[in-house]
Amino acid sequence: MEVCAPCHSRRSRIAPAHPGEPFLDGYDPALLERGLYFPDGQIREEVYVWGSFLQSRMHAQGVTCSDCHDPHSLEIAEPDAVCAGCHRPEVFATPGHHQHPEGSEGASCVACHMPARTYMGIDARRDHGFRIPRPDLAGALGTPDACTGCHADRSPAWASAAAGRWWGEPEPHWTSMAPVERVRGDLPPWIRASALAELPGSGNPRAMATLVEASRDPSALVRLASARLGEALEPDARWQVMSPLLRDPRRAVRLEAARSLAGLGPTASRREEDALLQEEVMEELEASLALVRDRPAGLVQRGDLARRLGQHDQAERAYRLALELGPWFVPAAVNLADLLRLERRDEEGEQVLRACLERVGPTLPESAALHQALGLLLIRGERHTDAVPHLAQAAKLRPLDPRAGLLYGLVLEAVGRHEEARPYLERYGGNTGPPRREEPPQDAK
Repeated sequence: MEVCAPCHSRRSRIAPAHPGEPFLDGYDPALLERGLYFPDGQIREEVYVWGSFLQSRMHAQGVTCSDCHDPHSLEIAEPDAVCAGCHRPEVFATPGHHQHPEGSEGASCVACHMPARTYMGIDARRDHGFRIPRPDLAGALGTPDACTGCHADRSPAWASAAAGRWWGEPEPHWTSMAPVERVRGDLPPWIRASALAELPGSGNPRAMATLVEASRDPSALVRLASARLGEALEPDARWQVMSPLLRDPRRAVRLEAARSLAGLGPTASRREEDALLQEEVMEELEASLALVRDRPAGLVQRGDLARRLGQHDQAERAYRLALELGPWFVPAAVNLADLLRLERRDEEGEQVLRACLERVGPTLPESAALHQALGLLLIRGERHTDAVPHLAQAAKLRPLDPRAGLLYGLVLEAVGRHEEARPYLERYGGNTGPPRREEPPQDAK
C-alpha cells in the first residue's frame, strides 16, 4: 500500500518521497469530502481508488494491492478468477447467490461488488470498496447502486425490495451513525477520520472530547484528521491537545498540527522547549508549501497560513495569485472574500465571489461554497431577499449539509416566509458544525 498509494490516491505532496516510505511522510491525502466521494464512500470524482480500498473488508483483513494485481503491469487476467482464490465459487458463483443467469453480466463478481464509474468519457474505473449492493441507500442518500446501474429503467425502491427478498434485510450502514459514534466506532480508520469533519461545533462537549481522543488515536489518519480541526479548540486546550502532535512520527500530522497552532498567542501550558519544537516544524511546513507554490491549492494553503499568523497583506496576495492561476478555484475566492470581510471590504468580496461563480457556473456542486459565502455576505449587508436564491442553491447542492439547510431556513424566516422556513429549522436547528473556511481539495496526480 505504501508503494501504490502515492500514485493511486487523491493527495498533495508535502515532501520529497521515495517508493516504500511511509505515505504520510510525503503526502497529505483527501478523506471522504463532499464532491470527491458520495455520502456512502463510493468514488465520485478522480480519487484513484486508494480511499475506497481503505474502506473495504478486504483491506481490514490484510489483503494488499499485489494480491490481486500484477505489481508491474497492474493487470488482472480474469477478475472473477481472482475472487475465486479466496471466495469459494461453489458458494458465491451460483445463481442462488448472485440471482442472475450463469454467464450473464450480472453474474460477475465485479458487476455487483465493484461497479465502475467512467472518467473523461473513456476511463472506466472500478470502486475498490468491495461493497454489497445497497439500493436502500441509493433511495435514502441519492448514491449510485449496482442494481439500478444496470437496470436503469427501474427504481432504487424496486431494487431494494428484490434485494430484501433474496438476501434479507441489510445491516445498518455507518451513514446512519452520528459523527461522534463513527469516530468512536469499530469502523475502518479512513471512515473514522473522515467523520471528524462532521462533528458539531465547539459548544458540544462530547464532540470536543471526541476530537481530543482522536488526537491520540493509534491510526495516523485519525490523528491527521484531528489536527486539521485543531482550531475548533479554545487556545489553551488547543495547545495542550495539538502540541504533542508536533512530535508525531508522520510528517503530515506534524505539519497539520503546526498549521492549527500558527498564530496562537501565549498560553498557560506552553513550555519553552515546545515553542522551539513548534518553530522547527513551522520551518518544515514552509518547505512543504514551497513545493506547491505554483498551484492554486498551494497558494491557498500559503494564504491560510499567513492569515493565521495575522499577515493579511501576504494572505491577500496569495489568494489573488491563486485566482490569477485558476479563476475557477473556489477555495481561493471564498477565503479571499472572508479575509476581505474581516477588513470591512465586503463590496470587494462580493465582486470576487460573483466573478468566480460566473466562471464555475451556478449549478455545479463546486459552486455551493460560493453561493453560501455570497448569501452570508448579502445578509451582512441587510440584503436578505437577495440572499435567498443563493442560500437556496447552496442547500440544494449540499442536501446532506446541516449548516446549508439551517442557513436557508434562517434567511427564509428573516424575509417572512415562515411556512417554508419551518421544515428546515425543525430539521437542522442546533445540528451544525463550526463555520470553517473552504479548504482546497487535495491535488490530483
